[in-house]
Amino acid sequence: MFDVAPGRWGPELRTTFNLLCEQVLEAAEYWANYRALVPSREAADLLRSIANDFFALVQGALANSVILSLGRLSDPPGTPGRYNLSFPRLLMLIDGALDPALVAEAKGKWQALVAARGTLSIRALRNKRLAHTDLAVVSGTTTVAGVSVGEIEALLGGMRDILETLAARGGVEISLDTGCQGDAARGLLRKLQCLGRAEVAARQNTAGEQKTMAPGP
Repeated sequence: MFDVAPGRWGPELRTTFNLLCEQVLEAAEYWANYRALVPSREAADLLRSIANDFFALVQGALANSVILSLGRLSDPPGTPGRYNLSFPRLLMLIDGALDPALVAEAKGKWQALVAARGTLSIRALRNKRLAHTDLAVVSGTTTVAGVSVGEIEALLGGMRDILETLAARGGVEISLDTGCQGDAARGLLRKLQCLGRAEVAARQNTAGEQKTMAPGP
């Protein structure tokens, strides 16, 4: 398990904090791979030429996974014996356990995130389209607002900020943004680009050989 929580924290707070760090890092890595799949017009054209429908499905699955994760992380604390791994649960645990000024700062940051349109849209998509199937939504009676790239990145960034701030005040410097570059998608694109160039070169060589072998007039 990810273990970065300050040592002087209690065991339940430490465990919750560490697991939240893991979840945020996982969501950030999925999101980075989603974004890396189409980094440029050249890459988009390449994917369309190879398997457009397949890569569209992959992108959709990655985006839905991130929305589900962010929705779960913003769930209520839960009830005794049935607690959720979420930021509201973390805020409940730090209340009375850490410096009151730090607790107030963390709660203020969370309230600002919760009030943002993007967070509301993410929770609505998760609750009405992904985790559950709302009949009124799927039948078109009502609609659920979409969420933008910037709104997802704002929520991810806000979650990282809260965790990093709490750790820093406890004497531990962490960065939950390091390494989330979409390496899996970037590696795939590099290989596909190499294969594409090799295919073009092979066709050109074949065309050249055929031209050379063509009989004269």
